[in-house]
Amino acid sequence: MGILLAGLLAGAGIIHLVMVPAHLGDSWLDPFAFAVVGWLQLGAALALVLGRGYFDKGASLGQRAATEASLRTTADALTAFAVLRPLADSDDLGM
Repeated sequence: MGILLAGLLAGAGIIHLVMVPAHLGDSWLDPFAFAVVGWLQLGAALALVLGRGYFDKGASLGQRAATEASLRTTADALTAFAVLRPLADSDDLGM
């Protein structure tokens, strides 16, 4: 389960980092947020691959905290997207 989660986190992190240049024309906040979320997700994926994660038996409290933090970061990014994207102007959506 940890390897699957690491793969999903790595994929999401790569997508976020690839999208940074596409948002450079906007305000500085968009590319900065994409870069931060991307690097956090890649770091979380690496931590899951290198160490025992939350789902492994005998995982330490620190490992569990790191896994929970990575999952919360991803959940927060999804929530921010779901809430803020509909509030954007229709021109920003390409409509």
